Amino acid sequence: MPHHTITRNRKFLLLWGAHAVSTFGDALTSLTLILLITERTHSVAAVGGSPWSWPCRAS
Repeated sequence: MPHHTITRNRKFLLLWGAHAVSTFGDALTSLTLILLITERTHSVAAVGGSPWSWPCRAS
């Protein structure tokens, strides 16, 4: 049986590709929500719950 690397495994590539598409979709959704909230409220402070603000929150 020949030795195959994981990058030649079709099932792994499909899983990896699906994960990449899902991650991109999550990031696009976050960005869209941030832009929508900012546009509707005209306030950057209203976006306080965005994932990009989590590390910057004051305790």
